[in-house]
Amino acid sequence: MAEDNRKASILFFALFSGWLLAVPFQGQVFHARVAEFQGTMPGIYIYLILTGHFVGLISAGFIARTIHVARKMILISLFLCLAATFSLLLPYPQFWHPTIAIASVFAGLVIGGWGYYFQRFAPPGKRMQTAATIIITSNIIMILLNTIAINLSSTVGVWLSSGVLAASVYFCTTHKIREGIHQEKHTMKLLRPMALLCIFVGFITINSGMMYQLVIPAFAHHTLLSSIYWAVPYIGALYILVRVPERVNKSYLMYIAVTMIGIAYILYFVLDRSALSYILIDSLLLSAFGVCDLFWWTILGEML
Repeated sequence: MAEDNRKASILFFALFSGWLLAVPFQGQVFHARVAEFQGTMPGIYIYLILTGHFVGLISAGFIARTIHVARKMILISLFLCLAATFSLLLPYPQFWHPTIAIASVFAGLVIGGWGYYFQRFAPPGKRMQTAATIIITSNIIMILLNTIAINLSSTVGVWLSSGVLAASVYFCTTHKIREGIHQEKHTMKLLRPMALLCIFVGFITINSGMMYQLVIPAFAHHTLLSSIYWAVPYIGALYILVRVPERVNKSYLMYIAVTMIGIAYILYFVLDRSALSYILIDSLLLSAFGVCDLFWWTILGEML
């Protein structure tokens, strides 16, 4: 039963994360849908979507005090996110931006609530593998949805995104959560390590935001290449990282990743806007972000 719950929690969250990356969180399915109606993304809504996501993440900790409450919160939020996605099929683009901004709040609740699942269903020794599986799967889903929405039809992209989210709801309902499961508790002084982790995450997030605002628009004319290749280095770095032998000190990879980010931005200002430049810069950035993301996912999983 424990292994079934672990697989279900991975599938539920990977499918949800694929939808999140493709639709509300700077998602190309949403952008393609707006562009099809000859609209633009008002700058204010980008900040509203990100703010909504932040509000949901923070609120989850106050709403969900047990895994059972978290499960109810997640299911309600998933259904509301599904309704918001279906609204993109209606020919009223003026309502899409506020709807997706509101859905971002509930998306944040889902992520915050999933911490209970990560704590209970990812056993020690498998947390890095669990995190890597989710991140890789969600990015593969995102690539497929983005490619279809950009190069085929945004309507098809929205329908498929809705299907992915509906599948996430299904796997979320298959968990068998029993009462009274004893979990060993440890007393840890978390203030200093959490502060350092937050500073590190903030640093990486700022650099990730620069990528969205600078790098991606600069190479937007490589439509097919950017829609397919964008997250491939990210996935590749994660795949390699989880197969590095345990005896290898993986902390050194963090220094390499941060250095790669710096080199990538230097190349961005030096190189032209050709396809080869895009592949080089994107490979450095996304593989580095993959290492960083897996690092803090695993650390947070252990802290839980």
